[in-house]
Amino acid sequence: MNVVIPRNKESRTKRVIKGIKKKYKGFTERYRKSFHLKDEDVIGAYSMQAYYFFDKNIEHMFKWRLFYNFCKKSPSPCNYFKLRKEFKRIYEGSTFTLKKYVSEVNIIFNQFIKEYSTVRFNVDLKQNHIANLSYTPNLTTQIMKSLTSLINDQLMENELKNPTWKLSFNYLTGTKVLTITVPSAVPGLNFFIYYYITTFKYYYSKLFGTLGNIYFRFQGSIKKHNVGYFSIERRLIRKNEACCTFI
Repeated sequence: MNVVIPRNKESRTKRVIKGIKKKYKGFTERYRKSFHLKDEDVIGAYSMQAYYFFDKNIEHMFKWRLFYNFCKKSPSPCNYFKLRKEFKRIYEGSTFTLKKYVSEVNIIFNQFIKEYSTVRFNVDLKQNHIANLSYTPNLTTQIMKSLTSLINDQLMENELKNPTWKLSFNYLTGTKVLTITVPSAVPGLNFFIYYYITTFKYYYSKLFGTLGNIYFRFQGSIKKHNVGYFSIERRLIRKNEACCTFI
């Protein structure tokens, strides 16, 4: 007769302690490799490949904010509740309406997702946290040129700030993160694109993690929405190199 002897409390305690030690060792190793990373260690020329995706939730918020901002900048009074009801009728109702497909709101959003699909581009991280990106589509100018009959100049937003970058340390994970912030806009709406990736001070390996996350935030909102991922690697600067490639 085989008798199964259960593991005693001492063995379980040892396993827990062993697991904690293993996690602590991993944390200290990440801490050592990442905490001592300095700004000058990441300054340089890089190539990025970004994959963007915008779900129905982002599409709905994007169109509603445009719809509402267009009303606020019109000379007539803007009633929030009536406007919300009209938006639902046009863009959320099952009844076919021509405005749902050819309105300035829909055209602007379609142009936006066309530009942000899958792109390979260059980025230079410079002194004073300045980031120069070869791919920063000026959607406001592009759309204003093609839709002058639909959109007036009053919807042009203020001049955008330049892209920036910074390193920040996460004490919970023991790693530093590179953040590239890109202010962007379409007529009637400002937003930000953020590129986050884990950064290490390796001596015989890669500087960055395998993949980073792309986040999207509307101006005036706190919440960031995950809208894609990207990879980044150092590049050799060549003459007449292409600024970006659509994949």
